[in-house]
Amino acid sequence: MEKTFRVLNDKDNRAIAGLSMGGGHTLSATNNNPGVFGYIGVFSSGPRIVDEGLEEQLAAVKAGGVKFYWLGAGTTDMAGKAP
Repeated sequence: MEKTFRVLNDKDNRAIAGLSMGGGHTLSATNNNPGVFGYIGVFSSGPRIVDEGLEEQLAAVKAGGVKFYWLGAGTTDMAGKAP
């Protein structure tokens, strides 16, 4: 992006969000690259299993300085139900 467009290229000016499968990609991208995005939105998606590894990844994202992290699914959304 920075090579083609004039953008502010620090995490405080970078956001990522995704819906459904895109939310899964957002989780993967942000959990594996903490400190890259300042704003994260995950809609109608989420982790299927919450374990120690996920907790460690989320702690790293938080330590990376994320400003806002939204993870949400509706009450009737299958993404909010355990497998």
